[in-house]
This record gives sequence, C-alpha cells and structure tokens, in this order.
Amino acid sequence: MTRLFLRFYIGVVGILVLAGLIQSWLTGERFAAQNAQVVRDALFGGVRNARDKYRFGLDRGIEDALLKNIQEQFDYPVTLVSVDPGQAFDVRLANGREEGYGDGVFILARVAPTSPRTLLFGPLPVLPQPSLTELLTGVSAVFAIAALLIALLLRPVVEQFQRVETAATQIAGGDLTARIRQEGTHFRNLRQAFNDMASRTETLVSSQRELLQAVSHELRTPLSRIHFAIDLIRGGDEATREQRLNSLSTAAEDLDQLVEELLSYVRLEGVASQILGDVLLGEIAARVVQKLQPQHTDIQIDIGKTLAEGGLRGAVDPAAFERVISNLVSNALRYARSAVNLNAEQTTDSIVLTVDDDGPGVAEEDRERVLEPFVKADGDTSGVGLGLSIVRRILQQHEGSVMISASPSDGCRVTTVWPRHVVPSV
Repeated sequence: MTRLFLRFYIGVVGILVLAGLIQSWLTGERFAAQNAQVVRDALFGGVRNARDKYRFGLDRGIEDALLKNIQEQFDYPVTLVSVDPGQAFDVRLANGREEGYGDGVFILARVAPTSPRTLLFGPLPVLPQPSLTELLTGVSAVFAIAALLIALLLRPVVEQFQRVETAATQIAGGDLTARIRQEGTHFRNLRQAFNDMASRTETLVSSQRELLQAVSHELRTPLSRIHFAIDLIRGGDEATREQRLNSLSTAAEDLDQLVEELLSYVRLEGVASQILGDVLLGEIAARVVQKLQPQHTDIQIDIGKTLAEGGLRGAVDPAAFERVISNLVSNALRYARSAVNLNAEQTTDSIVLTVDDDGPGVAEEDRERVLEPFVKADGDTSGVGLGLSIVRRILQQHEGSVMISASPSDGCRVTTVWPRHVVPSV
C-alpha cells in the first residue's frame, strides 16, 4: 500500500510541477511583451499629458508651479532629472536599479527631443505578490490535498488487490474454494475473471482426482483377472491353460480399450476443437455405419432421410464429429434388440442429431449421471464408462449440448445439438 501510494504521489507531484513550469512559460514568456504593452497603453497617455503640461509651463516660465501641480495629481513621485540627449526616446519604461533611480519600475518622459530635461515618474506601484511563507504554505496545502485525494482514490483499488492476493494465496495453499467477494464497483471484470479461473481450476483438479480414483478402480478388474489367470496357468492341463490364456487375452484387450478411451478423454481436456470447414455430415454418418454394421448383422442401422440425402452441412471438427457418431452408435448397438436409428434436423441456429435404439433404455435418475466419466447405468457391466463423457466434452468444445431421454420405442435416445457456426473462409 505504502509503495503504491508513494509511486502515485510522486507521479502526481511531478505532473503538478510540470504543469506549473508550462504555465510559467506561457504567462512569463509568451505574454510578457503583451502585458508590458498593456501597461504602456494604460500609463503613457497620462504621462504624455503631464509632460505636455510641464512643457507649456516651461515656455512661459512657470514650470516650477506646474511641476508641483503635476506631482499633486499623481499618487507616486514625479521628479525632474537630466538624461543624455543621445538617448532617443519620447516616453519609455525604465528599470530603476539598472539605471540608478532606485528599486522599482519608472517612466521617463523627455520634455523636448534635444533637451536633457526629463520627467521621472515612479517608482510605480507594484502588484501585490505572495510572500515566501504564503507561497510555501499554498504549495504545501496543494500537495497535502493531492496526497489525501490519492489515498482516497487508491484505497478501494488497494483493497481489491489485497482481496485478489488473499484469494490467490489461499488457492496456492490448497484451498480451491477461495473466491474474491463480489463487492464494490472497481475491477468487476477482474474479479469475475479470477473467480471463473478459480472455479475452472477447482473443477479440473476435482475432475482429475475423480478420474484417478475411477481409473484405479477400473484397472483393478482386468488386473485381478490377469493375476487369477496366471495363477491358474501354473497348474492344470493343456485345455485349462488355453482357456486361461484366452482370458488373459480378453483382459489385455479390456486394458487396451480402457487406456485408449482414457487417452482420448484426457486429450480433449482444455483443448479447443479445430473447426476446419463446412462438412457434409451425412457422409461421416454413412462411413461410421458402414464400419459398424458388419459387426452387428442382427441389428438394422437406419439413417434418416435428412441425413442420408447428403445435403446437411455443418462447420464442425470432422474427426470429433465422427468420434461422437461412432460412440453413440456403438453404445446403441450394445443395447439394441433389433434397430438403431440416426436422424437429424436443421433449425435456424443449430443442427440436432439423435440416435435411438430399442433396448431397455436408461432410467430417468441415471440419465445425467451416465454422462460423467466411468459412470455406468445400474446393472451395466460392458464398456469402460467413458464413451458418453467423451461425447459431452466434444459437444462442449463445439458450444453444443447432449441430452439422454427415452426413444419412441421405449429404448434410449441421445440428442446432440450442434450450433451452426459461421464457416471460416479457406
């Protein structure tokens, strides 16, 4: 607080001093000649009249009486002096100290062009000036008022920075719930940005912690199967060994799938989708169906007319969109009895894609929960529980959304909403 105050105070004092110097230059240099001319115009007329009056008396021998009369008309002294005729002037100002007349400013008015006789008016009255004590008192008062105002202006700023520092210290110490109180009008955007950052950090750390716990739990199952199979392989006949080797192979495949899904989920963390251009969504959906259909010949995969005609376009990341379709169709095929349907419709500001199956569906209380990593519906033992969470993360990166509901055949419907971004020019 003290250092910040001193910096601002020294800066303001410097500005005030600079402003004073500029003002002095403006008034002292630029207007000095004009001010002197104003003084001449104001005083020289009366001085010339007095000089002409004295000259009139000089011609008639009554100059002493007229000089006395002139002296009575002026509030400052008027005397007669001798000036070298070689100095050509009619009426002029004189610095008394420089020309030997004493302190102050004087006016010289020559009686005749070739005569040394000259009327000396002055010293002229001096404009009142503040004393050194008054000047120092005034400057000190200005600086004191500046210090007070700076302190008052900086106080809310310093308080806000202290709140930011306190919250940052608490977060650095492990308290991820620390936030800046939303008080006052200063730095509202900074407070909001800091709190958003803190919330994001808390969410990420919490997600990572939950993810590690879930991964540890998920890894135990295939590892336990591997250890159990290894123990059995050490004993038993050839057929039993073959059976246990097949079990080991299955467990290894499960581990491969888990690692692949986990890597995919982590790669999507905090990475913005690369929206590359205008994509034909129907072509991607058809490609996914062609890849998955041969593996599930007992289930019919139908693509809706809007999607099948191939004219539906969207500004999406093609690889991410294909991953979403693949995950959703694979999930639907896992639970469907006889049919999976892909449909799409286009609205003014979005594209809505739905995947329906005729399986058992998802209980209403589980529909939001199964979108979390490693969470499965009650009684579900297949998969690793990352497919839907990957879908949601991709939709979030596209500023879209995903929702689970019941399909028309009482199975499961997954609805994804893809905003219609402006397609970047290539």
